[in-house]
Amino acid sequence: MHHAHHRRSRVHFPINLQNSHWTLATVDLSAAKAIYIGCLQNEPPSKLKAGLQALLAKKRAGSGGRAKKPASNSGGATVSVETDHAAMPKQDDTHSCGPLALCVMLL
Repeated sequence: MHHAHHRRSRVHFPINLQNSHWTLATVDLSAAKAIYIGCLQNEPPSKLKAGLQALLAKKRAGSGGRAKKPASNSGGATVSVETDHAAMPKQDDTHSCGPLALCVMLL
């Protein structure tokens, strides 16, 4: 039996920040771009942004994310992490961040 392997160019990552808030990152592997989506409409934490940039740089370098050295943006490849405040409604309570992130993931 032959199984077809489908590669996705866009992957969604639900992210829990400090065990108290859910947000979302959408990674477009073919464009080497990540989009941070949060219902508090803030910028991604610097460690999260650096981690997304490292993941994209590794994928762009063709290592499949398994490189042992820290990612560098070698070869002039451009990777970016952007913020999209319009993709998710603004949270106006203390408990809806998880359902909002899941709804955006399913769209």
